[in-house]
Amino acid sequence: MSSTTIDYQKANPLLFTFRDYHTSIQPYWIIVAQFLVFDFSLRTWDRTVYGTWQLPIEYLIDDLDGGEQPYIDIDIDLPEPISYPRYNPTPPPRSTSLFFFQPWFLKRSSIPKKKTKVKPPKLDLFDLIFVVIPLLGHTIWFCVIQSSCLSADSATIWNCYNIFGYRLYNYIIDRYISFSKNFISKLIIMRKYKKLHSRMESVKKRTWRTILSRIIQYITLSISSVTLVFSGALLLPYMLTNAIPMIFAYIFLAVIYSYLVTAGVVLFEGISYGIRSTCNRQKSRSSKSLTDTIYKKRKIALTFGATLLPTLLSILFNLSQYIYYGQGYWQSLTNDAIARDPVDYNNRIGHTPAQIGHTILTSI
Repeated sequence: MSSTTIDYQKANPLLFTFRDYHTSIQPYWIIVAQFLVFDFSLRTWDRTVYGTWQLPIEYLIDDLDGGEQPYIDIDIDLPEPISYPRYNPTPPPRSTSLFFFQPWFLKRSSIPKKKTKVKPPKLDLFDLIFVVIPLLGHTIWFCVIQSSCLSADSATIWNCYNIFGYRLYNYIIDRYISFSKNFISKLIIMRKYKKLHSRMESVKKRTWRTILSRIIQYITLSISSVTLVFSGALLLPYMLTNAIPMIFAYIFLAVIYSYLVTAGVVLFEGISYGIRSTCNRQKSRSSKSLTDTIYKKRKIALTFGATLLPTLLSILFNLSQYIYYGQGYWQSLTNDAIARDPVDYNNRIGHTPAQIGHTILTSI
């Protein structure tokens, strides 16, 4: 156990009562690992299914800025165009050995590079199995746990209200905001290309894959809509009563976060500009085109930086569990850091196996 302990005398008393009952919050390294695992998994899925490494919100930003039109897959057997051979005069013989290798070089350079066909992302099996169902199930699980709160020691309506938010803001809000961004982005993309898909539907072959994909899409849309409203309704009151007041109380944390995101965007923009300028030095590309590309990269970088916002909201909510109960300004920061001690977290996992389930559900 850590040598320093949390001062529960000036904190929500249920933090001590439920210290080994679904209130263990994760160390920072686990939060970072969960973010990287989920982000890499979603990008890998999009690359495999849709041909792009971009997340749905990044794809939407690029698309709204006039990016390349997506590839619409249509299963139609069209005759291949007739190609006529081009006349290539035989080069005069040379005495050097380069003559024997020249046809290979010419053939290699004349073959166009195959370009990956990018398709617009839509609601699919990944959203259903790895995003929506775990998020909805995790939220319901916390609701079931919360049902017995008033029977605990030192339980009041206010204390139980806060301990429920403590659980939600440490395990649900991160995945909820990520889910909301992807869900809303895909809805906008699907709506934009709905007419195009409808026009193609008359000539597209109806296979079992098409029918199954449409069924999964409707099921995912229905469950996602319920999750968006249900989980959002539980999180919203705590934003008003806990998170926003703590943003004003600890405004310097918001300033530091904004500064780090801005510095990261500027650094990313400078690296991107340097790479683009070097790669296109010998190509006829206007400066406006290069500026537009960097502008898109800047917005994508800002979007990526905003993914860490739920972690900041989680920390700010935790501070309210000490500030609202009379704890000192700086001691509240210390208590939140102590609560994330990796040694204590590992010990609690050994005594409460349910903590492993919370960690897994937060990772997917």
